[in-house]
Amino acid sequence: MISRIGGSDQDALRIDDYNGVFADALFAYLNMKSFSTQAVGVTKARYSRFCVQNGFGRAHAMGLVLLALFSGCDVPERAPLVPPEKRSARLSPMDDPDAAPSGDKIPEVQTMFKGEWVGWEAYYIKNQHVGFGHISADVEGDAPNQRVKYSFEDSVIVNRGRDAKLVQRKAEQSSEELDGRLISFETQLSVGPVVTRCTGMVEEDRFSLTKIRGNKSSVKKLDWNPKIRGLVAVEASMRRDPMEAGEVRVFEMILPISQKVASLRMKCSGPTAIPLLDRQDHRMMEVSVQVDRGDNDRSFYVVWTDEQGAIQRTYDPALELVAYRTDMRTALNDVPEAEESVAVASTPIQGDIDKPEQTRRVGYKLVPHSTTAKGEDALIKPQPNQFVREMDDGSLLVLVTRLDEPAKNRFVKVDLDADVNDSQPNAMVNYRETMVRRIAQAAIGANQLEQLELALELTRSTNRLTQWDRSAQMFPRASDVARTAEGDSAGYAVLLCALLRAKGIPSRVAFGYQYQNILEPKLVYHAWTLAYVDGTWVSLDATTGGIAAADRLTLVTSNLSEPDVNRSLIPVLDFLGAYDIEVIPSAIRYDESN
Repeated sequence: MISRIGGSDQDALRIDDYNGVFADALFAYLNMKSFSTQAVGVTKARYSRFCVQNGFGRAHAMGLVLLALFSGCDVPERAPLVPPEKRSARLSPMDDPDAAPSGDKIPEVQTMFKGEWVGWEAYYIKNQHVGFGHISADVEGDAPNQRVKYSFEDSVIVNRGRDAKLVQRKAEQSSEELDGRLISFETQLSVGPVVTRCTGMVEEDRFSLTKIRGNKSSVKKLDWNPKIRGLVAVEASMRRDPMEAGEVRVFEMILPISQKVASLRMKCSGPTAIPLLDRQDHRMMEVSVQVDRGDNDRSFYVVWTDEQGAIQRTYDPALELVAYRTDMRTALNDVPEAEESVAVASTPIQGDIDKPEQTRRVGYKLVPHSTTAKGEDALIKPQPNQFVREMDDGSLLVLVTRLDEPAKNRFVKVDLDADVNDSQPNAMVNYRETMVRRIAQAAIGANQLEQLELALELTRSTNRLTQWDRSAQMFPRASDVARTAEGDSAGYAVLLCALLRAKGIPSRVAFGYQYQNILEPKLVYHAWTLAYVDGTWVSLDATTGGIAAADRLTLVTSNLSEPDVNRSLIPVLDFLGAYDIEVIPSAIRYDESN
C-alpha cells in the first residue's frame, strides 16, 4: 500500500492529511495506547465524530495510521537505510535545501507503458507482520484502444488499544491511457463497519469526483490537466523510466478522498545497500518522495527500487512502517485477517457464556478506563431491553433481558416510543420498492397474524432469503439486499426493518456488539432490528431468524432517517478499548425450551 503513496494511498494513509487543529492532536492521540486525551486536547468521541463526519475520507486514513498501535507495540526506532558502517545524514533526503520545493518545473519523463506486472507487499512495524497488499497492472482492449488497468487490494488488522481491534480493507481500480493519462478510478475503503466509496472520471477539461458515505454523497468538479497522474503515480513513473542518481521529477497527482490535486517531488539519491526480508543487503536505488498538498501540508517517505524501477521496499518515517515487495505466501503468512475469528470490530470480554444463542438474560460489568466518558456522556446507556446501573466506583452494570421483567435495584430503563420516522420510508429503508413489497407479502400470504407472530415470520423470511456476505457494502438499501439476497448483519437488519414497516410495524436498527467465542471470548460488531409491537420494542435478529439473544450490548438505535447514517456508528467506534468488560454468570438465564 505505502509503495503507491503519491496516489490515493498517500491520501489514505497520512496523518498529515488531517488538516487544521486536528493534525498534531490526532498524531499524539493515535499513538497513546490508553487513548488518553488530556495531553492532546481531543476526546475519543470528538475523534470518532470527526472521522465519521469526514467519512474517514481523511480518517479512512485511520487504518494504517493506527498500525502504530498494532498489538500494543511501541513505535520503533527507524530501521537503518544502509548498513551501520555506511549510515549518514541521507536519512532525510528531502531535508536538503536543494531538495525543498522551489517551484522549478522539472518535467517528468514521459514514456509508454512497458508491460504487465503484479506485486505483493508485506507490512511490518517493529518486526510485527501487520498486513498485506496486492497490486497488478494489466493491459485491456486491443490496439489502438488499449488501456492500463491497475487493481489494488489490502487488509490490515488495527489495534485500538487493550486488544480492541478494527479490520481495514481497501480495494481500488483505475484506468489509464498507455502514456499514463488518468481516465477513471474507483476506490472503496472499510474501516471496521464504516465504508467510504469514491469514484472519479475525466469529463473533457474537468475531473468529476464522487464520494459516498452511507446514504450521503458529494460531488466535486476539478479543473483538469491531462498531465495529472493517478493512483499508482510513483511506481508507474519509475517503471516507465527508472531514475538515475541525482535525478529529480516533479508532477501532480489526484488525491481522490481529499478531492484535490497535490504536487509530488521525487529525488533519486543514488545506489545504496538495503536489507530486504531475506535479511541480506541488496543494491537498490534510493528515492525520496515528498507530497505537497498546499498550505504547508507536506509528507515524506522513501522507496528503494531495483534496476527496472520496481519498488522493493518502502519506509514511512511518520508511522515507522516498512513495506516489503514479496510473494503471495509471504505477504499473507501469519496475517489472521482472513480467519473467521476476526470481525470487522471487536473488543475482549472476560467470562464465558455457554450457549450464547439461547440466552434470555445476561449481566455485564463494564469498568471504564480513566478517559472514558461517564454519567450522561457514558457510551453505554439504557436501551430497549437493556437496563443500566452506575455503581459508586464508576463501573456500570448492564442487564440485557428478553424476559418480561421490570428494571429494579437502581437499574435504569429507557422509555422510547415509536415516532413517525420509525414507520416512514427513507433512502435506506425504502420499503415501497417493488421487490421489498413482494417479499413482505409473500412472507405472510393470506394469513391473518398477530403483530408479534407477523414480526417473527418476517424475521424468518429474511433469514431464509438472505445469504451472509461479510464483504457486503455497509448500510445498503433494503431494496439492494432484497435484489442481491446478500448482506452482512447490517444488510439483514435493514431489510427486516423495511419488511416490518411495509406491514405497518414501526422498526429501528440497533448497532452494538455481540458475544463470540471462537478462539477466545470477545464482543464483535453486530447489527439487528427492533420492532415496536403492542407498545414495546422487541429485539429481532434476522441473521439467526428469531428473537435476538441477550448475548449483546446495544450502543445506539436508529430509524436510518438521518442525512448521514454513518453518525450512528460514532458510539460503536468510541466503545472500542473504552472498557474492561466481564460477564456476570449469576445473571445469565437460558431459554428453557431448548
